[in-house]
Amino acid sequence: MLLLVFSASICDARKRRFVRVENNLALDGDLSLTVHCKSRDDDLGVKVLPINGTFEFSFKPNFIHTTQFYCSFQWPGRFEWFDIYKDSTDKCSLCYWKVFPSAVCRLSWEFDSINGAYTDCYPWNDHATHIIKS
Repeated sequence: MLLLVFSASICDARKRRFVRVENNLALDGDLSLTVHCKSRDDDLGVKVLPINGTFEFSFKPNFIHTTQFYCSFQWPGRFEWFDIYKDSTDKCSLCYWKVFPSAVCRLSWEFDSINGAYTDCYPWNDHATHIIKS
């Protein structure tokens, strides 16, 4: 039984995750969004997204469930950041996010398994706590 649970955990950890970030700053004046995503091991570079533009990446989480990607988001007058994927809390395999001026919202398949809805909204991270554990 223990071997079965351990095997299932390893299989899940190796399943590829897909992350998509979409610029939804139209409510704030049709602004471009500068996105810079990183993990402890990977720097995905700086991307500039027009309104409704997207940035996508994929990865396989590590075996010890510590994979974490964070992104900074910048537009005129604002600089924010957010943990876009954290293995200890995010169990999505399709992690689709929309960036709004007040929050970052993740697509939830819970209520609409075909189209989904961006109902899981989270506040921006506190600027003072931007630390990635090694």
